[in-house]
Amino acid sequence: MKHPQQPGGGRSQFPDIGDYYGTDDDLYYDSDNIEYFFDNAGGRSDYDVETIDNFYDLIRERINEYNEEQDEKLTDEEILKKLGVNINDKVYDLLYSSRRVIKNDDLNTQANHYYSSDVWGDVAKTFEYAVQKGYTLYGEIVGYTRDGAYIQKGYDYGCIQPIYEDEYVEDVHYRVYVYRITFTNEDGNVSELSWRQIKAYCQHFGINHVPEYYFGKLVDFDKSLKKIKSDEEFNETIIKLLEEKYLEKYCEFCGNRVPSEGIVLRVDELFNFDAYKLKSFAFMEWESKQLDDNIIDIEAEQ
Repeated sequence: MKHPQQPGGGRSQFPDIGDYYGTDDDLYYDSDNIEYFFDNAGGRSDYDVETIDNFYDLIRERINEYNEEQDEKLTDEEILKKLGVNINDKVYDLLYSSRRVIKNDDLNTQANHYYSSDVWGDVAKTFEYAVQKGYTLYGEIVGYTRDGAYIQKGYDYGCIQPIYEDEYVEDVHYRVYVYRITFTNEDGNVSELSWRQIKAYCQHFGINHVPEYYFGKLVDFDKSLKKIKSDEEFNETIIKLLEEKYLEKYCEFCGNRVPSEGIVLRVDELFNFDAYKLKSFAFMEWESKQLDDNIIDIEAEQ
């Protein structure tokens, strides 16, 4: 026969509530006929606890009595917390946003979606299954909106324009590429997943991560780098090699002839990472022309 522990240990600070929980020597659990009873209930013989349901009914009754006796009324949750009961007061729900603006209509009634359709909401519903409790996924949405507008003007990323608004399919009309994932525990501490973990997470849930061109030590990117002695020369050489290999080209993922944006160099640490973006000059000229034509960059605005 096991004696269950009183939540928090010891006798309650509330009048007579200890009679319900008892001390370690008061309250017993009979595993043969699943009954709670008190061996020493402080003389309160009118409390006859026969079943688990009755036990909770008595707790409810005593909470009501306590609230009637006090000038300041406590909620059930507050009373149970004071008794040492572990109450989970964290709420997990699907939250989606741009870089700066929460897009959930029920949380931000002033949210401006900029498009005539809510592309953030569409994507959130599609990938809700992959956003596990505590995890945050960061990604780029590319292709078209539900109503057929470019998400990034001129860049189709191999997607086709939807004909009907009620037919909006991921990997056909739009794509999402995940580039960062974090985990937030119940204390609010945030941990970054490494690039290897991000790839494994995406593979597990069948979602796209940003394309990987190279993974490994920077010194192994090209054999010429191993002969360099000074940091300054190494930095100049690696940038030149990266520019020659990846920049000033047309975007290989688009059917349209548009300049490739560039690359990101990610350096993982134990709890964090650094990211360095190397942009194509052709893309920066394209961006400048978009600004001259008063075409809003939604990513920058949001």
